[in-house]
Amino acid sequence: MRKGFSKSLIVIGIVLLVWSIITLATDMVSPLFLPSPSDIARAYWDMKGNLGPAIFMSLMITLSGFGIGLIVGMGMGLLMAYSRGFLDSVGPLMEFTRPVHSGETVCMSSTVVFTGRSRLISYVRANVKGEQAVDGFITFVYVDEAGKSRPHGIVIEAHSLEEIALQERAKACLLYTSPSPRDRPSSRMPPSA
Repeated sequence: MRKGFSKSLIVIGIVLLVWSIITLATDMVSPLFLPSPSDIARAYWDMKGNLGPAIFMSLMITLSGFGIGLIVGMGMGLLMAYSRGFLDSVGPLMEFTRPVHSGETVCMSSTVVFTGRSRLISYVRANVKGEQAVDGFITFVYVDEAGKSRPHGIVIEAHSLEEIALQERAKACLLYTSPSPRDRPSSRMPPSA
């Protein structure tokens, strides 16, 4: 039992050492995303008696987000199950081709396939055990500090037949996502042969 405990302490020490090296000796990761162990210890010490309320507030924020996601997800699922019109309007955006079971690793890949004036449409594919589980499109809109859409100046050129087919599918999605009238496609596609 004592041997296992000492191995655990060694592993914890190595993790803390690597963590410290990554955060203090290099600029690989921003301190905003991965603060150093000393920063965390300092923040813990500064909190003194406020740790309990801070943990409670973090837990409430997390549970609130989960509750909102649960309500929205269930609502959308019920609408999709009972309203053919709603299903037709969101159906082409994401297509689930197999279930993902608990404990399975999901490998996701994404690439921008279509651009508008301020819009970027990205094709997303998720594989589980080498088998495609989900594919679809996600739309991003480039905005300024005030939250208003603005031109991004990005142009995507399709070269292969697969890229052209993905651009055409992305354009079809624009019908379901109510594009802004100012959002003119800027993707240049080679002429059809």
